[in-house]
Parts: sequence; C-alpha cells; structure tokens
Amino acid sequence: KTKKKVKLTMLDADAVALEAAKQNFSSLVSGNDDVNDDENNIEYLLSDGFPQKTTTKPCELILTNPPVHYNAKPDFRVLGHMLTELPNVLKKEKKGGACFCVCQRYVPLESVAQYYQTTKTIDLKIHAKNDGFAFGRLSAKQSLTHEEEKTKLTQRQR
Repeated sequence: KTKKKVKLTMLDADAVALEAAKQNFSSLVSGNDDVNDDENNIEYLLSDGFPQKTTTKPCELILTNPPVHYNAKPDFRVLGHMLTELPNVLKKEKKGGACFCVCQRYVPLESVAQYYQTTKTIDLKIHAKNDGFAFGRLSAKQSLTHEEEKTKLTQRQR
C-alpha cells in the first residue's frame, strides 16, 4: 500500500490555537500507518485569513471556519478577502479544488460573496443549515475556452 504524500498547511490568527492544532494533529497521526506525517510536509502559519505569501502549488482542498472579527459589530472583511483570493489559491483543472466552509448561521456568506463581487469567480453552494451553523462548498469557476464561449454565445442567440 502506497501512502499519498500530502502537503498540509494549517493557519490561525491565534498562536495558542495554532499550537493546539499542532499538538492535536500530532497526536491524531502518531502511530497511524495510513498517514504520512513527515514534518517537512506540514506547515503551521500564524495568519488571519489566507497568508500574504502565495502558495507555490494550488490547493486541492481547503477546510475553513472563516474568521469574523468583532468591534461594536461583526466585521466580515477578512472573510471577504478570503473569498476574493479563493480562485487564486484553489486548483483550477477540470476536477478543481474545493473549499468547504462551516460558519455560524449569522454569518451572511452569500451576501458577503455578492458584496465582494466574487460570484463571478467562485461557485457557492450551501449544503446544510441548522439553527447554529451553515455548511457550504466553494470552488473556482472554470474559465471557458474560446470554442466554449462561441458555442455559448450561439446558443444564446437562438
């Protein structure tokens, strides 16, 4: 049985939370032969949203509980920035990357996507909601080839 080598990046804006994630992950994979836990393949970044450095390889999978900041009221700017950057960090091939997002129900994910005009570049589908949380899938919209654009235009003209 061959293990798939995975590059894993974990990030959080809180250093204590990041250290807890590191310890939790380490104890989770310790002794598990199905997981390649090579330390060189795991990166822990202190970051609020996507890091400033660009990833060298597009992500196949992002799991997130996006940050919401509070002053007098909720602040969704970091979420908006994440949605704006998502097409740049996700894998774009036919079987492109996906971002699965769980957030508290009061977070207006769809409205934030519209406000930051990301509905042209990402697909957002809410899969489940309950009283407390919403769960959605986001992916980069596929660019059409020149031929696909012509076909689409021809179909509209009919």
